[in-house]
Amino acid sequence: MKNKLRLVSNIDGIHCLGCLNRINTKLQSIGASKVDVDISEKIIKIDFLGEENDADKFLNAINELGYKTKKIVVFDPDVLNNL
Repeated sequence: MKNKLRLVSNIDGIHCLGCLNRINTKLQSIGASKVDVDISEKIIKIDFLGEENDADKFLNAINELGYKTKKIVVFDPDVLNNL
């Protein structure tokens, strides 16, 4: 059974809506159900179904696009819904 999870990560190098669209398109193509980026705070939140170690595929995909990421946390958003 796959778990509903949220990955929260720092993201460097994002500065415009074009960046946002590139990232969103890529992440949804590999299984993200929701992507939320705060450009000014340089934070990305990615909702997906899977296991905690599946978060690395999303971080790797972002890095392959030329941005830098650093995982902060992966959690069940139904349990901790304020992050």
